[in-house]
Amino acid sequence: MEDYMSNETKLDKLEDSGVFLFVYSDRFNIYFIFQHKEDNKLFKITTDKDINIEHIDEITNPDGFMNYKNIKFFKPFNKNDMLNFVGIVTFEDRCCRFIIENDVVKYQDDVEFEPVTQFNLLDCMVGVKIESYIQKKNKIYIVGESTNNHGDVDTIYGVADLVSGEFDVVYYLYSDKGSINLKTINIDSEASKVYVAGSLNQKPYYETFQFKS
Repeated sequence: MEDYMSNETKLDKLEDSGVFLFVYSDRFNIYFIFQHKEDNKLFKITTDKDINIEHIDEITNPDGFMNYKNIKFFKPFNKNDMLNFVGIVTFEDRCCRFIIENDVVKYQDDVEFEPVTQFNLLDCMVGVKIESYIQKKNKIYIVGESTNNHGDVDTIYGVADLVSGEFDVVYYLYSDKGSINLKTINIDSEASKVYVAGSLNQKPYYETFQFKS
């Protein structure tokens, strides 16, 4: 991973096998949590707003952490000028909260994992499996999979109106390089951008859309 630390290396030059599990932005930077498939390790990749790589930090995790069945990240928080990432991880025998503090994963309390179901009654969500979402007032911004009446599955990014129950806009993501699997979404209000990320044919993938408040 150190090979990508040269000046102004674009994130899209990252070609190691893996997946972006989480993306988050603040005023100055964008942060990607990257799972390296071959090494089975987690890394925090920090970029500038032009998505040039500034830092790559390996995340230390407890034994067995990478054997998770499911992992979800939530909005991180700042403590002592350090960004702490939080989420829920599910294993075969337990489900618990975790925190990444100073690039170290620490387990917290056990919880019951609850999938996203609160938007299932919206007309536009019929056949949609939400992987990640952000709510802004009466709008929800989602990434996930949409299954049509013929059983075909598409990867989507969409903006739905909670009042009308319909999509304001929906994008179907395709690539001739393979299947796209989105894991995470982030809204950068200051830059008026929406970042979505995951994997494309077992390689890290991200895309940027315009954000209209």
